[in-house]
Amino acid sequence: MSYVFEANDTTVWSPGLRVGALYVRVAECLADWIGLQSGLDPMASDYYVINVDAFATFVRALLTDPGAAHPIFSELTRGFIVTSLVMLSRVAAPVPALGPGADQFTELMPAIASKMPT
Repeated sequence: MSYVFEANDTTVWSPGLRVGALYVRVAECLADWIGLQSGLDPMASDYYVINVDAFATFVRALLTDPGAAHPIFSELTRGFIVTSLVMLSRVAAPVPALGPGADQFTELMPAIASKMPT
């Protein structure tokens, strides 16, 4: 069994149950922390429809929040952000402008994308 993350009628990621559940829980925690909706709308316990505009706003906020410059915050959220950027790219959503230090995300995207089944 697996999770399904869908946007614009396209499956952008279909991880295993444990990985999908972890991703959703991290998204919920970060959304609460930053004070925004994540853009992940549950249709079932393992099926999420992505509101692309809200999701892009959420990811952009994570990238630009002043707390994101903290080295430990950056390390703790890097995998989540890279995964989210891959999902946005798969629906041809504008990837949020990446400022200084963006190389850490863009360099990881191809390797992470290759491990994200659809």
